[in-house]
Amino acid sequence: MPAHRLPPGAFISGTITAFGEPTVLNSSDYVQSFALSDDLRTVAAARHVDVYYNWSLYGIETGRRGADTPLCHHEYDPDGVAFYGDGTKVAAASAWPLGKP
Repeated sequence: MPAHRLPPGAFISGTITAFGEPTVLNSSDYVQSFALSDDLRTVAAARHVDVYYNWSLYGIETGRRGADTPLCHHEYDPDGVAFYGDGTKVAAASAWPLGKP
């Protein structure tokens, strides 16, 4: 099924006629934030692993995790994740822990 692009602020409405088989991307870790790529083929997620948050990239069609690397220590919650530029880069916004400058 090809991905479709919608303009910013657009939404889909109508009657749901069917769902495909669900794909579970992660069933074992806490996911703090995530983003879909513009082509709707990739999900970037900041997931809690031990004392760190990791970047994880998942393929929507396969459900497989690709890139997976430490992002930040758990006290710096990644509050937002976004694809940017040509869609090959991912950014995260993280808050300072309470009581820190």
